[in-house]
Amino acid sequence: MRTLSSILIGSLKSNMKANVLAKKMNNKWEWSSRGDLLSNITYCRKVLQSQDIKRGDRIAYKGDNSMEWIAWNLACNSLGAVWVPMYTNQSNEYCKHVVNDSGATLCIMENMDEPYTDTKILSNTVGDTSIYTEKIDFIENDIATLIYTSGTTGSPKGVMLSNENIISNIETTRSRFKDMYTTTSLNILPWAHIYSQTCELYYNLKYNNKMALASSRENFISECREIQPEVLYVVPRILELIKSKIDILDIPYVRYLIPFALHRIFGQRLQVIFTGGAKLQDKTRQFFANNDIVICEGYGTTELSPMVCVNHMNDPRNEESIGKVLDNIIVEIVEGEIQVSGPNVMSGYWNNEDATRKVLVEREGKTWYKTGDAGRIENGYIFYEGRISDNYKLSSGKFVNVDSVENVVKRFVKGMVVVFGEDKDYNELITDQIVHTDTLREINKSLQNYLKIKKIHYLDTDEWSPYLTPKMSVKRKLLIQEKYS
Repeated sequence: MRTLSSILIGSLKSNMKANVLAKKMNNKWEWSSRGDLLSNITYCRKVLQSQDIKRGDRIAYKGDNSMEWIAWNLACNSLGAVWVPMYTNQSNEYCKHVVNDSGATLCIMENMDEPYTDTKILSNTVGDTSIYTEKIDFIENDIATLIYTSGTTGSPKGVMLSNENIISNIETTRSRFKDMYTTTSLNILPWAHIYSQTCELYYNLKYNNKMALASSRENFISECREIQPEVLYVVPRILELIKSKIDILDIPYVRYLIPFALHRIFGQRLQVIFTGGAKLQDKTRQFFANNDIVICEGYGTTELSPMVCVNHMNDPRNEESIGKVLDNIIVEIVEGEIQVSGPNVMSGYWNNEDATRKVLVEREGKTWYKTGDAGRIENGYIFYEGRISDNYKLSSGKFVNVDSVENVVKRFVKGMVVVFGEDKDYNELITDQIVHTDTLREINKSLQNYLKIKKIHYLDTDEWSPYLTPKMSVKRKLLIQEKYS
């Protein structure tokens, strides 16, 4: 059995003097080498061994992206333990659920002043790393990590991903982008999310790419100019925020300045922006395409390690789609739902057989994951049509495809948009923007009569925070239930 740690540590050993990770310290970028990281991993292994960590033990971790995050992660994996990452901005109540549900043996934390568990806690600080041990005996384990999905409904569930789930996803992504050479990226997404963990962290460690850590979301743009990355990994919301800041230039006689403004933001070396975690708005994609910024949109879920399909910079590429299905992954549309089979499919939800049975089905000798997403396939490309569970019927019995209605609204409204109206006489809109009467009139001109929006609810930007997942998706059912039921 292959393990993440054996593969990634092997890659680190191949060029120990090369830089791997940068962090801004006292207004200066400080680079750490691959050898430095190996020494950190050695230290963390010794600490875990001193705590009698064994194969199958769950290790919970809460801290920002850092050298320490990687070192504890790979040390944990090398001992056959299970990595359980948490977001730094998640509530103590949420983290308590993760720690208790996973049955964590140990919690490693950046901030030790968060007493929400009786489980033993260690600081994530790495001590003496002067000695690097060349020999590491890797211990195999079926489960590499438990990723708790906050999701948009229900309690968080621990997704069980194996070493092979993640490794296969890294390798099949590489087969799509084998023409990309060594690059530098600026990291903004938390590694506790599987998209950033697999597609950015592990992928770049394996293929000898460098990463710099943005000090904050607020400093991301200014630090792009400093690092001059060739590659960025983001969620659509970040691109939408950048677009909104530049839209002021989108007027005659000034429009020609937009490419200069974008190069000013991203630097001069940017080759491609990868985006996933949510659907990219058509108008946002077109805005960047019109200004020579290449965006490769992909699709996947935590349960799929996460990648299912992605557009290449050149070929295969269909900008109307969310990408072409990756090699060794099979996708079928069953009653309108995207279902996936392949080596990237999770083994199930931790301690939750009922939830597992609802999404994993056996068919044709294969295990299929029911994504809950609506879509279609044409020539191997997937076209996303929204969450099946978000759709509803009005009191008239008319069916509403929420994604299609919201896409119309987003052509006119910049910001947060949620359309609802289940069992109501008409659709209603929740947004953080002021929508004037003439704007609403234009929106409704683009909608069939029964889909027209008759009522608007304004919710201040700050009030959305409790209803957003870490990847900036809206917990729409919770929002509607708590605010507008």
